[in-house]
Amino acid sequence: NFSVEYTGTKTLKSVKWTFGDGSPSVEGQSVSHTYSAAGSYSVKADITVQEGKETCTSSPVKSVTVN
Repeated sequence: NFSVEYTGTKTLKSVKWTFGDGSPSVEGQSVSHTYSAAGSYSVKADITVQEGKETCTSSPVKSVTVN
């Protein structure tokens, strides 16, 4: 499992998940993904927050191992 939490005061605009297995990215605050093969994958969450017209994106990455 990989979860991120935003507790700031800006508006959470979007979260885009990339699962590291070549599948298309998925947008959403709560998503699930099933890997078709065992291995190690780098999962990235592009988290974008907004204040007025300004946006900022943070992209934490976690290594996930599927047996």
